[in-house]
Amino acid sequence: MPRVQSAQENRDQALRAAQDAETLVQRLTFQQGGDTWTGYPEQKHAVHLSRTFTQLGETTRATLVQDRALEPTHSPSLMTRALITIDRATCLAHNGEPEEAARIGAQAYTALPSAYRTGLTHTRALALARSLPHEMTGQFRDVLAMANASGGPHTAPDRATAARSSRSPRLSSSAPPNSC
Repeated sequence: MPRVQSAQENRDQALRAAQDAETLVQRLTFQQGGDTWTGYPEQKHAVHLSRTFTQLGETTRATLVQDRALEPTHSPSLMTRALITIDRATCLAHNGEPEEAARIGAQAYTALPSAYRTGLTHTRALALARSLPHEMTGQFRDVLAMANASGGPHTAPDRATAARSSRSPRLSSSAPPNSC
């Protein structure tokens, strides 16, 4: 709900919904917060809050949530880490650091296996491109297009590779810890 409100630029409602979501998550039982198909784990919640705060331009709050989401967990997600890193890059662009934003965003996107560069990650990368100054947008989109055309350094993962990738360490260890 907070992401929908922030996407619709309903700032007060988005902030209230984010607070309500935080309260509800704190009340979840161990099973309800489990990293399962039916659970709502902390990392997933952090991804949603990161997007909410990023869209609202609340970059300090977004950074805190992003740091929490990127902390090592028992089952880190390659895609989750990419989404959080792209949100962090968007915060950098918002805070007047477009070159660093483009570098971090491109690094996060191109490091993904090609099968992961569709849908949500592609949409977020394009949103980052729109947040960059006009003269940088074309270059950033070219990087995205080249990564998609070449398949990048990775190929589509088989199940075993995808499982190993989801246990890999932080996607972008070069990203500053408090970028936003």
